[in-house]
Formats: sequence, structure tokens, C-alpha cells
Amino acid sequence: HMVGIRSSWYRTQQGLTQKQLAKKSKKHISTIQRVESTTARRGVSYNTVIDSAIALKMPATRFLKNEYPGYKFVLK
Repeated sequence: HMVGIRSSWYRTQQGLTQKQLAKKSKKHISTIQRVESTTARRGVSYNTVIDSAIALKMPATRFLKNEYPGYKFVLK
């Protein structure tokens, strides 16, 4: 799902590992792994999105926009 792709992209842009993001966002590493998994079947809670955004020092809306990070086109 796109939230996981965005989370992974923004995290790696800041040079963080999943473990570091988990610690900064006060989430278990398995939560971060599940969010960023391309095969995840469960959705992501807003609390997880907000906590991750705060840890990455960016607006939560970046995770929810209909844009692909790093590209200038919009997904439909």
C-alpha cells in the first residue's frame, strides 16, 4: 500500500533504519515492518501514521497524499 511505500521512502531519505524509526515513533519494530511491507494485508492506523510523521518531522498528510514520493506525477 502507498502509506508503506511512502514511509519507507521518507525513512530512507533521512538515513534511518526501521529499528531507528520504531524507536523514534515509539512503535514496535514489527509495526514498522508491517507498515512498510508490500504484502501487508492490514491497513495502517492513523495513530501509526501520525507517530511516524512526528518521528520523521514531517506533516502526516505526506503519507496520505495521492502522490508517489520522489516523483512529480500523481497516481490515479
